[in-house]
Amino acid sequence: MIRKLSIRNFESHEDSEIEFTPGLNLIIGQSNQGKSSIVRALALVAANRFDKDCVRTGCDFCTVRAETDRGWVECRRGESVNEWVVAIGGNPPQAYRNIGAGMPPGALEALGIGERPRGDMREIPNIMFQLEKHYMLAEIDGKKATANVVARMMDDAIGLGGMEELIKDIATDYAGGRKRLGTLTEEVSAAEAAVLPAEVFNAHTARLDSLREKMAQAEADAALLAKGADYAARLRQISRALAAARLRAGIGAGLEERLARLGEMAGKLALLHRARIASARLASAEGRAAIGRGLEERLAVLEEKGRRLALLRQAAEDRGALERAAILAATAGFEERLQRLEARRRDIAAARKRLEDARAIYRNLMAAKKTAGAAGAALAEADKTFHSYRDALGVCPLCGAALGAEKGE
Repeated sequence: MIRKLSIRNFESHEDSEIEFTPGLNLIIGQSNQGKSSIVRALALVAANRFDKDCVRTGCDFCTVRAETDRGWVECRRGESVNEWVVAIGGNPPQAYRNIGAGMPPGALEALGIGERPRGDMREIPNIMFQLEKHYMLAEIDGKKATANVVARMMDDAIGLGGMEELIKDIATDYAGGRKRLGTLTEEVSAAEAAVLPAEVFNAHTARLDSLREKMAQAEADAALLAKGADYAARLRQISRALAAARLRAGIGAGLEERLARLGEMAGKLALLHRARIASARLASAEGRAAIGRGLEERLAVLEEKGRRLALLRQAAEDRGALERAAILAATAGFEERLQRLEARRRDIAAARKRLEDARAIYRNLMAAKKTAGAAGAALAEADKTFHSYRDALGVCPLCGAALGAEKGE
């Protein structure tokens, strides 16, 4: 695709640049504004179609440069100037001089112009000027196109390529059809000569109609038989499905019974697990109760010491007749001891609180022990039921292992 066209000293264009975009490009303007000059400049750089009158008055040559996606081509033409520069892609430009009326090597490739097929011919597209016939109707390779060639090219251009071949094929088929029709006509005449008399033909026709009725009845009977066979096959399938359903129902009933027993055993095992947990909690509570009893003993000792300290304090308070200095000295020591006693009293209060908590825990443990006893009895009953069920089943309900035949284990 041509991206840019630069025109200098060409007819009315002193220095013009025209940029093109993908798709249809329209150049609009009033008459004698240089629209056709753009087409003639394009014909110069793309087809080397030059007229010395195209050079602007007062100039020795004109310059036209076309840039495409593939490269660029620049042409300088005048009465005594014929110079070209061609650049393809990123290759260095190549200069040519005095190449005649043709195109320099690589120019068409740089412009993206190549030969195009037209039926069984190949030609390079031309450029149509104002008031000229279309290039396909003008000439090919410098020779005037004949009417047959023009017709073929027009057919190819408007999408009717191969129409003449199609017409020839139709004519050939028509001739062959007429020939086959003559042959068939002769065969029909021969067959008509060999036709049976009307009475015999009518008798054969009546017999044929009777046979057709019998055949239709036989086909109807065969259809009924096929439908009956289909129904019988479907009944057999339904019977097999019912038998399989009954079998699955029997198995399902047995499984439901076993699942019910296993559910009952799972409940008893869960009760046993809870009993074990309660037993462990009871042991822990008994340990805490023992700790509580030790605390009670220590609390009794602390209370006894507190009582004695109270007596000592009462005795110290009764010594009012002592001297003030001795009283003050004794009081200082007593204050320190009193502080320690207060601290011990707070410890005793905290110990009493812990003792009350321990007693509450002990009461809870006794209740839990009672519950554990009931759970143990239930566990023993569940274990007895489990062993009886295992002995009756012959396998372990938990792992499925078979029991010993002699020991029952």
